[in-house]
Amino acid sequence: MVTMRLTLALFAQAAIITAAPLQPIRIIQIEERAAGDLDTIERALAPVSESLANVDAAVLSLDGGPVTANNLLIFSQQAQVATDQATVDIQSAGDLGAFRAARLRRTTDALIDQTTVTVNDLVSRKPVLDNLGVSGVALESLQRQKISSMALTAALEEKVPRVGQRIAAEGRAQIESVMDQAIAIYSEPAVAAVPAVAPPP
Repeated sequence: MVTMRLTLALFAQAAIITAAPLQPIRIIQIEERAAGDLDTIERALAPVSESLANVDAAVLSLDGGPVTANNLLIFSQQAQVATDQATVDIQSAGDLGAFRAARLRRTTDALIDQTTVTVNDLVSRKPVLDNLGVSGVALESLQRQKISSMALTAALEEKVPRVGQRIAAEGRAQIESVMDQAIAIYSEPAVAAVPAVAPPP
């Protein structure tokens, strides 16, 4: 009987010793997964920021000719594709803890700033697109980009903990406001171009 008890005790001790290292390993695995999720989200957002910067460069390059206007259309389409792909990639990532959500905020703040700059520059160039007769195309592009941007920000909001969701919601509202203002301006009728006055003979 004593031998049986001793054997059981030894088995129990061996089981405890064997299981003890598993807890740190599991914690490490969880930490690695969380870091991987942050990397996934940041990698997904990088092409969005880059594509918006390309749109902004195309906006600033508008010279009243069809070539630069077509370049703007191409870059706008690429921005929407990048935004939609980022949404899919982020939806497949895991949730973030408070620490990594705070790190992500630097990336999302930069994205909000880039969106604001790009859209405001586009608004300032509306007269150029009016003269080309393509401001309606820009309006449709803005409307599609808003839908894509709202889906992206919603996906991001779902990945941050509750403590960070208020900040995420504020960022979403900021982008929505900028997009809505641009859509409202581009919804206004085009201003007729002033004909050039011929110099006197």
